[in-house]
Amino acid sequence: MQWPRGDFCKNMFARCPAGRPGTVDEVAHVAELLLGPQGSFITGADFLVDGGAAASFFYGSLRPESDDNRWNQLCRKSHLA
Repeated sequence: MQWPRGDFCKNMFARCPAGRPGTVDEVAHVAELLLGPQGSFITGADFLVDGGAAASFFYGSLRPESDDNRWNQLCRKSHLA
């Protein structure tokens, strides 16, 4: 990955549950569901198509290691801790 934050992205993908970035087809499958007749009853929902990266950030291997109380306070305010 030749992005300015390439090392960060490589680490994030390696440590998230899927262990890799998603493919265009995987994202397209979610769009197909939502836009097709199978998704006609879905309203007002958020779909994270991230291979579990968001959950890992708050609860798993991607959670920042910090003794800073600011992180814990943020989690408590968001009911994440």
